[in-house]
Amino acid sequence: MLKLIASVLIAVGLAVGALAASTAYLAPLSLPDDRLVGLELSASAGADDEGEAIVPAEADGEATVLTADHLAALRDAGVRYVRVSEFAMGRWAYWWAFLIAAVVLGLGAGLMRQDAKAQAERAGASGDGGERAGSPESLLASLRGAVVALRTPERAEPEAIVDRLGEALSTYAAGFVDTRSELIARHGLGGYAEVMDAFAAAERTMNRAWSAAADGVRDEAWICLDRASAQIEHAESVLKRVQERA
Repeated sequence: MLKLIASVLIAVGLAVGALAASTAYLAPLSLPDDRLVGLELSASAGADDEGEAIVPAEADGEATVLTADHLAALRDAGVRYVRVSEFAMGRWAYWWAFLIAAVVLGLGAGLMRQDAKAQAERAGASGDGGERAGSPESLLASLRGAVVALRTPERAEPEAIVDRLGEALSTYAAGFVDTRSELIARHGLGGYAEVMDAFAAAERTMNRAWSAAADGVRDEAWICLDRASAQIEHAESVLKRVQERA
């Protein structure tokens, strides 16, 4: 339930924030002339009875610069806002909506992290510590073992790489990605980003190894396996460092 509420808050915050942000360059014509004259239009303003722009966005190939006459004509036509090319907080009529959206997003993110922490605590209670089955640590270790097995004692042929590496990617690599909530709860977004950055490099190299093997390019597949093995070890060291820092 907590996760659902958080998801709704985040969705609402994003939607309201996006709508508010889209109004950032709208200048209200209720402002005095001295705050509007001289601004460049980024879109045509108003329309007459024939559908023609009262003040076109461009004149002679250049952006239209608002004048007092333009403002008078637009106000007479009932136009309330014009879109300009320059942002100013003092002209942003809906800044308060953006602020509310930011607060709602913050609440949603906080609830999401609280839910992730609770899930991580439940997962930890059901296992035997960091090396429990399905933990980030055990999944990385299993992935490293699968890659090492394809390199020693003899290098595997492309067919074996396709089968065994493909299984490792769909099982251990995918499983590691699914530990996102646990990693965030344990190490925060910063720690999670560090770990996933290192893991993503290894995952890309493993995918290249699989593709090379599928194409029958044996030497390239072996080179990628060697590189992936080192990158997985690096990801493990990053995870350990993040854990020690927590």
